[in-house]
Amino acid sequence: MFHSNDNLRFNVNAFKAGSTGSAGLSNRARYILMKPPWERTEEELELINSIVNRLNVSVTKFDHTA
Repeated sequence: MFHSNDNLRFNVNAFKAGSTGSAGLSNRARYILMKPPWERTEEELELINSIVNRLNVSVTKFDHTA
């Protein structure tokens, strides 16, 4: 479905979040994030850190306010 506001036209469906609510995270990453922080191993912390860094790059890539 396309919406029009003045001269701006875009496909709204291209910007909707997934219906699963997992934000593209693997089952392992979700499991690690649900654990209490003090129970996470160094390996788990490295995985979460890499995911957060990727998310930060994605947000920065589309941030047009800067």
